[in-house]
Amino acid sequence: MDEKGESVLNKSLKTSTIALIFVVIQFFAGNIFSFINFEGMSHNQITIAFYILICIIPLIIILALSRDNVKETLSLRGTSIKNILMAVVITLLLMPFVAFLSYISMLFSPNAVPQELISLAQNENILLTILAVGAFPAVCEELVFRGKLFSGYREGLSLPKAVFISALLFGLVHFSLQQLMYAFVMGMVFAVMVYATKSILVSIIPHFVVNTSQILLTYFMYGGGFLENMEISQTVVFDKGEFLGLLIAAVVFLIPAILLFKKMVSRNVEKNEEIDFSGEIGEIAEEAPAEKERMFTVPFFVILGLYVYYILMR
Repeated sequence: MDEKGESVLNKSLKTSTIALIFVVIQFFAGNIFSFINFEGMSHNQITIAFYILICIIPLIIILALSRDNVKETLSLRGTSIKNILMAVVITLLLMPFVAFLSYISMLFSPNAVPQELISLAQNENILLTILAVGAFPAVCEELVFRGKLFSGYREGLSLPKAVFISALLFGLVHFSLQQLMYAFVMGMVFAVMVYATKSILVSIIPHFVVNTSQILLTYFMYGGGFLENMEISQTVVFDKGEFLGLLIAAVVFLIPAILLFKKMVSRNVEKNEEIDFSGEIGEIAEEAPAEKERMFTVPFFVILGLYVYYILMR
């Protein structure tokens, strides 16, 4: 392998190794937390501590050790209000499609998230829940996956492969079969929007809006209201009518989402960049020889193995 090819491989390998560090920390978070006394702390306070320990502190250490240009690596730039609004609208338009993917996943795997939100609605302060479950995951996950990891893969891989693997890792790190598909899809959407605008705000803010909208809806419906004592099923049984209804809604809202996504990206990308919209909507052109790109390295397969092990052992 020539020097350039080796460099490309090393950058991809290095980024996957960093991803593995974050995954291992999360995988063994329970063991790490067993040494910390959380007595007297609320669920939300523990959640905030969780993100600080498994995400913020490791990210700061990794950025310091790698001597990255933090602004460039994390895409810490401002962007126009129009870009932010378009990103939020695109994300909201994709929610029916996300709901459809979630429905498909729940045929095979339980979804514990709604019941967890109901528990918070019935026992925790709403503002602290918005901070712990709305803001912290949005900021931390975006800085790691659309910041450090995506920018790292962009140095060693073509844009399509960088988008794909960073989004796939985003799906895997949730350690949930039910969340894998829609987290992967949203990970790709967020990555392209960050790439196009060069700003992490277009993923953090929509991510926060979606999280918070789910929190507010849950508090309204279950937080002391007429549904306060109702539990919801974590799985579904296939129903043709429900399936078709979700599918129709997904398609109806997916069309304007794609059109707006195309408009947002094309208006932000200079004509000499990698994204080419002259063909099909959202088609991304390759710019590097395939033989010099390595998406799937040893650290990635270790992550995949941890994911499979966790799913099988639950």
